Order: sequence, then C-alpha cells, then structure tokens
Amino acid sequence: MDKPRFSKTLRGVTCNLGETAVLECETEGSPVPSVTWLLDNQKLEKSARLETSSVGQKHSLTIKEACPDDGGLYTVVALNSKGQASCSAPLNLKLSLLGLPKEDSRPTTPGGTVLPHAPVFKVKLNKETQLLEGTSVRFELVVRGNPEPEVKFLKDGKVLKLDDRVRVVYESKEVFELILDHVVAKDAGTYTIIATNVEGEDKTVGNLSVVKHKDVFKGLELEEVEREPTPRPKTPKFRWFKNGEYFEANERFQVIFNEEEDSLALMFQHVTPEDAGLYTCVASTSSGSKIACSAELTVQGVIRQVEAPSIKADLTDAEATEGGSAMLELKITGYPKPKVTWFHKGKEVSTGGRIRFLFADEETFTLVIKNVTKNDGGKYSVKATNEMGEAESTCNLTVLSAPSFVKGLKDMSVMADELLKFEVEIDGNPAPEVKWYKDGKPLAAGDRIKIVDKAGKQSLEIPKCKPTDSGSYSCVITNDLGNQAEFSNVVVKASPTFVKGMENVKGVEGDTLKFNVEINGNPKPTVKW
Repeated sequence: MDKPRFSKTLRGVTCNLGETAVLECETEGSPVPSVTWLLDNQKLEKSARLETSSVGQKHSLTIKEACPDDGGLYTVVALNSKGQASCSAPLNLKLSLLGLPKEDSRPTTPGGTVLPHAPVFKVKLNKETQLLEGTSVRFELVVRGNPEPEVKFLKDGKVLKLDDRVRVVYESKEVFELILDHVVAKDAGTYTIIATNVEGEDKTVGNLSVVKHKDVFKGLELEEVEREPTPRPKTPKFRWFKNGEYFEANERFQVIFNEEEDSLALMFQHVTPEDAGLYTCVASTSSGSKIACSAELTVQGVIRQVEAPSIKADLTDAEATEGGSAMLELKITGYPKPKVTWFHKGKEVSTGGRIRFLFADEETFTLVIKNVTKNDGGKYSVKATNEMGEAESTCNLTVLSAPSFVKGLKDMSVMADELLKFEVEIDGNPAPEVKWYKDGKPLAAGDRIKIVDKAGKQSLEIPKCKPTDSGSYSCVITNDLGNQAEFSNVVVKASPTFVKGMENVKGVEGDTLKFNVEINGNPKPTVKW
C-alpha cells in the first residue's frame, strides 16, 4: 500500500471568457486515492457548469462557459488511508471581442511584420496566491517582445535560486512555466519576473503565502464530511442603457470586465451614426445596492462601410538577374485594412536581410528582394485577410543567370578502339547553347561523333577512337548573359603495329640494300633492328 502521489500534475491554463477550460492530473497510490477539487483553497461549489471526472487514476475538471468568478488557483487533493498529496495550477481568463478574430496586440507594419517593441506580459502572476504546504504548483506565463526579451526571476528582491525543486520550463520563446515542487514554508514571499530588451521592460509581481493543510481544509479526511464551502466574493452585475432604454450587446458590441484592474468597457466595432446617444452603466451588488454612470457618444466624420479584401491590381510575373534586385507589387483594398501576408513556394516570407516590404500608399504593397539568388525563383503569393473575408494573388519570379559549369572537362588518356566520351553539367537561365571544338575547329554530330543533350547534361562520344583523335577539345556554353568554356587535352594511345612489313630485296655484291617498314603507335614506338 502506498500513499498518494501525482504522476502528472496540474498545468496552468489560459482561456477566453465564455470558453471551456479543462484541468487534468494523474495519481498513483494504493488503495486508489479519492480526489477533491479546491479553488483558492476553498472547496468547489457544485454547479451545472462544472464537471469532475475520475477514470481509474486519471482525473479532470471541466469548466464550461468560463466567467470571471472561475479565475484563480485550482488545487486537487488526493487522499487514501496511507496519506494525502496535492498539486495546484492557475486558471487565467482573457477577454475576447465578439465578432473579431483573436487579437495579436504586437505592433506590426501594414503587411503584418512584427515591429520592435518593449516586452509585455500577456499572462501574469496572480497578485495574491495561497499555497498548501507540500503541494506542487505550475504558474504559466506569457511574455512578448521584439527583440526576444531576457527574463529574470527574483524572490524578495534577490535572484531566485533554481534547482530540481524550483525550476523554469520553456515551452516556446514566449511561453514558460515557473514550477515549485513540494512547496515548503520558505517558498513564501514576493516573486518578481522581469522581461527586458533594448526597447524597454515589463514585470509581473505576485505574493505567495504558504499554509498547512489543516489550516485550509481541516476535517477533509478519507471519509470526507460534507460541509458548506466558504462563498467567494461575487462579481457585480452590470446593465447598460442607451437613451434610457435597456441596451443589449450584439455582434458589433462587447462588454469587457477586467477584474484585476477593476475596469469595465463597452467596445464598439465599426461605429455607425445610429450608435450615437447617451449610454448609462448600472452596477448592482448582491446586497442590492446600485451605482450608475453615463457618457455621451458622438459620431463624426464619414462612416466607411466594412469591405472584404479585394485585389485592385494583381501580381504579375517578373524576371530578375542573379545578383540583381527583384520587385513584386500589387494593390489591395478593404476595410478594416487587411492583414497582408507574402508566401514563397507555400512558406511565409519574413522581412530582414535581403528582403524588404514597402508601402507606397494605403493600397500598394511591394516585396523587394536584393542580391537575388537562384533559390529566390518560383511561385509567390499574397493573402489579404480581414474579418469580412480574404483575397489572394499569385505570380512567378524567374531568375536569369549567366552560363556556368557544374561539372567541367578534364584531361584524358584512352586506348585506341575504346570509347572517347566527354561529359559536362551546365547551368544558366535561359538555357545555354552548347558548342564543341577540337583544336579550335567546330565539331558536329556525324558518323563517328555522337552529341547528346539531356536536361542540363551534355556529352560528346567518339566510338572506337583513333590516335588521330588526340588533341585539345573544348566545350563553349553561351546565353544572353555571357559565355564560359572548359578544355580537355586528350591522348589516344595505340599499341605498335606494322602498317607495312619488310619485303625481300635482291642485290649484288657492293650494292646498298634498303629495307622499308611503316609502323603505327602512340606514343611513338621505339624501333630496333
């Protein structure tokens, strides 16, 4: 029999208000532990929106239609006859605008390129967190900045000492977790996380307190005694009125309550003249008291109708010389102003180095590529999107290059009657014209010479070569951007042979006799009589 422990602890979760959040963990122990869920160290109230599940030793808590009251530190306590264990993690709630895509608050160019900006924590530490002694907790944090910020961790103003129990785990450059295993009393204190880059800094601060189990859920033993949970403070209820009449949010409006900053906002999307009027917010508390405030909305100027992106002037096919510059341009209309993304062969194009995005006016978008290489050639596409729709345009960039040899010629020595073969691999756009020469004179395909052209590979073949085929061969490639040549010195070797042998000679005493022979061979044979 073993006391409970967690083989998989809770992990921090971030979700939008109104969405579903799921917290999961896995336990070990014998007998199989029972689990109890706490929120801010108070037993969870029963609710139709909350569902708990235990299958074997896998446990989960599902929170439907998350509301501000659901945010906080969740703890799961595992109990059996041998003991107990617990782990904790926060649920962070974000605000979402109805009818709008999930917002990326990073500053960008009109084309969507992220600009340099100071770090901003998108998910922060809770201002006050109370942990159970012995529990394990994971705090999820998200920080964004460009350039990538340096992150420092402090406790009570001093650098936080990290070890196997207190550690930081990065899921990505922006998302990381501060993990405390088996929390002890000395973990209590003020934690500060500072993110810094050349543009500035941001920080998040949270106070951590540690209490013993008996101080929080005294009487929560194996045979669990039901008791009424301590109620959590309720968020005030708000109602909005326009010109004295009840006003209900719809797809163009969103009411946002920020509990951390105690602020309330009514967000308008695509304001129209009909939206003008006196708006009143009435807040009611559970005790029945009410407070109200009002503000006048005046709509001025020309109201522009929303419009899906449209391509006013398409991308057109373009040519560029290797080492030169290329420019691709199009015109796009739409309101709100579309986000424009460039793609090359299906992969998103990022600005920097040789690549720049230009914006001549509100409608013109230009991609400039300097020091063009062969790899820059191919299909380019642009996708423009806003909440009303999207539009796309494509083109092809052709990169022109001077002729060059990928594989050149080399000197050769072959035996007579063998195959003499020259091979080269060439590159260039337009495709180069290829010409062969021997001792400066052009060669053409014929009975003894075979020339093969196959997808960038060129060859010249002479079957059953002869010593007379020895010499200097060259291959010259040419296109509109220039020419290049490769050379090969060839020696065709042949064994000595008698072309004409000796013949009988007659003479008388005193005559001079002469014997004639004709020989062939390469290198030139040595003759002995």
